[in-house]
Amino acid sequence: MTASLNDAFYVYQYKRILHAPNIQLEKEYLLGSDRFAVDPQAVVTVVRSAMLKECDLNKDGVLEKREMEVVKGYIFGTKLKTSAFEGVARTTHDMMKLNSIFGGEHQINNHDDGFIIRDAKRRIAAAIGVDEQISNNALKVLFGPEDYQFSFASNQEVEFERANKLLTGMSLREYNAFLVNNKERLVAVFSNISQNEIGEIKETEVLHKTWGIPPYQYYRHHKKFPSTKVLTKNVFASYGDNILIEPNRTRSEIEFENWCEDSDVIQHVYKNGDKGDDFFCIVYRQAFRRSHFYPDYIVQTKSGEIWIIEAKGGVTADGTSKNIDIYAQRKFEALKDYCLRYPELKWGFVRAVGSQLYISNTEWTENMFNHDIWKPINEIIV
Repeated sequence: MTASLNDAFYVYQYKRILHAPNIQLEKEYLLGSDRFAVDPQAVVTVVRSAMLKECDLNKDGVLEKREMEVVKGYIFGTKLKTSAFEGVARTTHDMMKLNSIFGGEHQINNHDDGFIIRDAKRRIAAAIGVDEQISNNALKVLFGPEDYQFSFASNQEVEFERANKLLTGMSLREYNAFLVNNKERLVAVFSNISQNEIGEIKETEVLHKTWGIPPYQYYRHHKKFPSTKVLTKNVFASYGDNILIEPNRTRSEIEFENWCEDSDVIQHVYKNGDKGDDFFCIVYRQAFRRSHFYPDYIVQTKSGEIWIIEAKGGVTADGTSKNIDIYAQRKFEALKDYCLRYPELKWGFVRAVGSQLYISNTEWTENMFNHDIWKPINEIIV
């Protein structure tokens, strides 16, 4: 990347307006991190089952490279596929929008490409939700080279690996290239594994405290584009539209803030932070650990209703989803459950299609052509 977000945006402290609403919500947060007593062999079994479900199209209990290549788009061989991009990116969402300069490939070198290989293994371990050592062992059992004669494993461990091997005949270079080239596909498959299949969860305590809008907050605004208008519905003074510039805000966030500003229904808008003690959050479950979810907006209508809103990527004209948050559905269910416990609150996930905004507070689906679920925002927030 040729530039960073800080090259284009200043960080500026904004002060809460005097007549800001006294919104108070019950904030959830974790005391420490969850830990799991994991059964390594159970991880192998569950990951193996997930791969067979994804790729064993003829249901014979065996994975075939050709079938995986043609039908599922997996990449095999010893060449790493590489791409170069240019642009400004702050988040993974921003990176998806960068301009591709070129793509290429080169023969993998297990030493020189060690950083890329380790990064792929870390990403896969995070998706499974277990320690890297346990994840790496499972991957080796299922896909790794069959170097049993040089192994220090016991006869029982060797037999376990032979019984569970999904892809045979791969060298170490082929194995590492497989993980790197297919990490996004593998992450998508493993992110849906249920934690109770691999071990016993040891959850830390969820704490609660009353949260209110902070008196000061930092936002980024563009260095070279002054604001052309102040968003008067925002709870911070002088909050200008030069904040609403990609990649500082996503397209859905920009459309939502502009909709609030123009709406006759909305009284106040607060843009939440994405981490830190000053901001509102609830607890949601990832693959095997819980984490903090910071919804994007707290909105008050003129009738006094409080809405908690999360903005996600919409779709292209042909319906291709632009949402890249693999935990969107889990966050959706967490916010739904939270508002069931506090029924005085309203909530929804919003997504932009061009300049049109749609909202759902019933079910999550990537398919925005389903108009029973995704409805125009003006029909819901009234």
